[in-house]
Amino acid sequence: MNRALVILVGASLSLWGCGGSDSSGDGGGGGTQSELADLLVAQDVGGFDEQCVRDKSADLSDDDAQFLIDNIDATDTEGFSADLQSWAEGLLDCLDGSSDTKAYLDPDTAVDPDATVDTEASDDAQQSGADVASVVDSGFATYEAMDETWATVGALVQNNTDNDLFSAEVTFNFVGADGTPVATESSYVEVIPAGEAVPVVGSTTNDLSASLPVTVEITVFADTDSIFASDWIEMELGPDVTFEDGEFSATLSGTVTNPSDVPIDFYTVECLLVTAEGTIVGGAYTYPNTTAPGQTTAWETSGSEIDAARTAGATGAECRSFATLS
Repeated sequence: MNRALVILVGASLSLWGCGGSDSSGDGGGGGTQSELADLLVAQDVGGFDEQCVRDKSADLSDDDAQFLIDNIDATDTEGFSADLQSWAEGLLDCLDGSSDTKAYLDPDTAVDPDATVDTEASDDAQQSGADVASVVDSGFATYEAMDETWATVGALVQNNTDNDLFSAEVTFNFVGADGTPVATESSYVEVIPAGEAVPVVGSTTNDLSASLPVTVEITVFADTDSIFASDWIEMELGPDVTFEDGEFSATLSGTVTNPSDVPIDFYTVECLLVTAEGTIVGGAYTYPNTTAPGQTTAWETSGSEIDAARTAGATGAECRSFATLS
């Protein structure tokens, strides 16, 4: 599935998850399909034909429509059926052929973001995609789950420009001992502030056991002129991020404060899990509860990924959290 469509659908669904537009439309299909259509058109991305989106939503089964609504946390299409991926790609049919949005989303019509006009000014001003963002540091750990070997990975990604970057894609390519790629996963970063570095978390549930030892190649794709640009804030994380080793799983917890004057409904806390020497051995993330203006709330996350990082020597976490404003 085209990466921009993943972001488009994910962003639209997240509006529902964070108490976004609850307006109803005139689309066909059952209540679930109509609800999904409302979420998609509420994104208000230029160039989309609303009735077309509603018609396509009406074609979905109740189960498929509910699946899309339920998967508001997804950052890739790993769990999507082939039919759902095809349906999502079909949303391009709902774009005006002359739309700038279609040129951005459709790989067959998109303008190469690295292309330059043959002028002296553009030679000086244009940055190649490879220069826009880079991986400063990274690390991962493998662990056993469901009689398979999975992996958790964390990366510190640097914005090398003077502009904020939005909806950057970070690709994690897991390579087996013989040099063959065995799994490729992507994570999407809502915002990377100008000149700053942020933690990005990835993982794979593809079985790596037959390919050990594996290495991870990390690539960042970012565009300085994104249609997903928006206002944003950085949430204030408390200094009290701690591990607790429980009977069944280790837990990572802390507090977060909303410094803005509006409620923040949907955002993530992303953490690099590090050893006492500062070596990255994985990552973890969570979606805290809605946070009122000025409010401080608790957050926590647990799972096999954290257990794996603890086994690899993790003693601390380096976390940041950003929220986009509608």
